[in-house]
Amino acid sequence: MRNILLLSILISFHSCQNEDYNFEISGVINGGKGKAIFLSSTSENDSVVIDSDDGFLFKGKVKNGNFYNLYFDKTRPILLYVDSGNVIKIQAEIESFDKIYNVEGSDVSSDIKTLQGKLEATYNKIKSIYDENMKNADSTKIDSIKNIITLETNKTVNEHRDFILDFIRKNPSSFAVLPAIYQSFDARTPIFSYLNDYVYFRMVDSALMATNPKSVHTQDFHSQVIQYKRQYDSFISQQTKPVEMQTAPDFKVMSPEGKMISLSSFRGKYVLLDFWASWCGPCRKENPNLVNAYRIFKKKNFTIFQVSLDNNKPDWIAAIDKDKLGEWSHGSDLKYWESEPGKLYNVGSIPSNFLINPDGVIIAQDLRGEDLQNKLKEVLK
Repeated sequence: MRNILLLSILISFHSCQNEDYNFEISGVINGGKGKAIFLSSTSENDSVVIDSDDGFLFKGKVKNGNFYNLYFDKTRPILLYVDSGNVIKIQAEIESFDKIYNVEGSDVSSDIKTLQGKLEATYNKIKSIYDENMKNADSTKIDSIKNIITLETNKTVNEHRDFILDFIRKNPSSFAVLPAIYQSFDARTPIFSYLNDYVYFRMVDSALMATNPKSVHTQDFHSQVIQYKRQYDSFISQQTKPVEMQTAPDFKVMSPEGKMISLSSFRGKYVLLDFWASWCGPCRKENPNLVNAYRIFKKKNFTIFQVSLDNNKPDWIAAIDKDKLGEWSHGSDLKYWESEPGKLYNVGSIPSNFLINPDGVIIAQDLRGEDLQNKLKEVLK
């Protein structure tokens, strides 16, 4: 992951003796007296010896914001994001240097610490779940114990994902999201993937390109997302959606009020089954078109059933209210891209919709703007 983050960048990097600098990193490492501490990017390295008061000081010059590793041991670094004008202060103990530390003077570095600390806590919780359940495991109940471990582990991982994704939604242009979106428990277990989480990779890419287009990290991530898009589009093109003139697969999903709603309950009406989410920008832009179409055709045996791919109920309900979508039915299992209705309809991107006739047969797909109104005029004569 660091090969992605710590990209080559031209940096004038100087030791403490050179006054031509635009950032400082200092700190106190209790128990570190006399030890060499290192600061490095992919292009430059520097080191100082911790003084008799357990203190150290680096001064340097950075052209654009950059990621640095601060470390005694390369396998246990503190990841920092350093920008021009930063005066960063670190406090830590030598024994727990990379695990328990305080950082001031860089909001991005502080966020990186929080997000990596959450990853460490999640990893420890998963290990504890396994150890506790296997401690007194009875061989005759091993299958049920493994099921319990799987359920508890999945719940813990999903909680961690929700925490990170909430941060990304709120801070898509922060460089702290780059190490976060590449988090993994080990080399084989990434927490996020471009297939399941492409919308978030695209969200971060769009935000960084809008706010920091000249950053080498933005440009590298943008190149990576372009590759992901090719792979994602190839994957989606191989998926089979329900086709026109096919009976729409039925499903049940929970309404915001906690009641189960089935698609088949709309039989006898033309219904637009629309997949969307509160975090989906294109979906939110399309919602006014749905509102207009509904108001024009609602008295002609037409309704809308929106199924959200949200995983946060308050965000979902707030979006319904803000976009004035309350005149028709809504449902969600709050499973994000693991949404059961979404998987049933092979929804790989949103917004996505299906127009279904009173007999429950799909008669059109992915209607937007004027195309939706024109189709409704055609069938609702």
